[in-house]
Amino acid sequence: MAKKKKKKFKKKHLKAAVSPQSSSKKTTADKPDTPTSTQEHQEQEEVKEGQNEYSYIRKDVRNVLIIMAIMLVLIIAAYLIDKNTTIFVEFSDWLFEITNIQIN
Repeated sequence: MAKKKKKKFKKKHLKAAVSPQSSSKKTTADKPDTPTSTQEHQEQEEVKEGQNEYSYIRKDVRNVLIIMAIMLVLIIAAYLIDKNTTIFVEFSDWLFEITNIQIN
């Protein structure tokens, strides 16, 4: 991020330093504002840098979505198992008996 800010800062000051010299030689009416190939190339590089800048966020979001999908599958599986069998009821009874937890 700091590199990008530094790059923009240098560009801004370079343009400010160059613009008074070029304005005395030529007027803006003589030369239309058409982007040159170097400017287009720089813009394309900036777009690529922007995409690479947030690649770690994309990885984190993908990991979170994968974990959420796995949790959803586990919850659905537990629900279906509970509907068809009494494993969870038997396990909870066993756990209450072992830990001496009383429900009033």
